[in-house]
Amino acid sequence: MIRISTRRALLSGVATFCLALPLAAFVGRSRFYRGPAVEPVAWNPAVSRDAIVAEARKLVGVWYDPVQGGFGNLGGRLGLIVCMDVPVIAYRNAGTSIRRLLEADYRAHPGRYSSRDGSPRDPYFDRRARNLHTYCRENGCLDLAGPPKPADVVFLSRGETAPITHIVLVSGVEPSGRYSVIEASRDEWYVTREEPGEAVFRRGWTFRGFGRPLSRSTPQ
Repeated sequence: MIRISTRRALLSGVATFCLALPLAAFVGRSRFYRGPAVEPVAWNPAVSRDAIVAEARKLVGVWYDPVQGGFGNLGGRLGLIVCMDVPVIAYRNAGTSIRRLLEADYRAHPGRYSSRDGSPRDPYFDRRARNLHTYCRENGCLDLAGPPKPADVVFLSRGETAPITHIVLVSGVEPSGRYSVIEASRDEWYVTREEPGEAVFRRGWTFRGFGRPLSRSTPQ
């Protein structure tokens, strides 16, 4: 049975989705992702971090999918994105594949991923932030201290022990260690944006580590 709070959140998302589509269409096609969707055949850890960040910045201004892939990924098929799509698309368009990375790790270590995480047969397997978190944690590329590097990701949750439910991509790091991120979320008008990393935490997210998938060439 769906709890009332969950039902309300779903209805709110549907209502926002219905309102956002005509508004986004009015604002312009740049609000929808219209880039390439060709998946690289393999994981390439030698890809340029600068290229990844450049591809992520192309997503700034794209609208967030308020129903988060629901209704057969209708929003995604129309060009709306969710948080995990930022690293997935940016890495893919720079020439490497998070999907291939997670597929290889799943084949080698299926027990790392619980039934709720899905499997590569699931079209959302590589679009779940918690699956990339699992990969980084189990393969020694989860950094709990920092500072990060550009093209790293930041894993986030709504509490220190809560599930990983959000992810942003690091777009720049200052000598002081302060960093900027590119984020797709429902916060701040459902628009993908680049902003200081601390802005994410002011909205109530909890830091759960920096992910550095480029630091490992293959799953171990």
